Amino acid sequence: MIAIRSPKKIQQQLREVSPTRQRATIDELRWAIRSARIPRLRSRVEFAEQVVVLPEGPHVDEKWRRLNQPYSYHLLHSMDTLGFRRFAVTGCVQSGK
Repeated sequence: MIAIRSPKKIQQQLREVSPTRQRATIDELRWAIRSARIPRLRSRVEFAEQVVVLPEGPHVDEKWRRLNQPYSYHLLHSMDTLGFRRFAVTGCVQSGK
């Protein structure tokens, strides 16, 4: 079982060890705190703008931009903001779904 100590007790214990060990312990604690943070999730629009590369058409080999396909921006934005978990999308061949 892990004993949870008060910050004062931890500070007292740190003072009792060598300065080198203190720095190492503090560095490890800072690393643990940074690692415990939950990373920020990208929205679908941010993901598309950063990752999706268009394979064909007038903008071949360019990253997806919301100005090139405004309807898909609204679709992706709605998927993030409306709170639904499942989606069904239909469209013609030219829609780029």
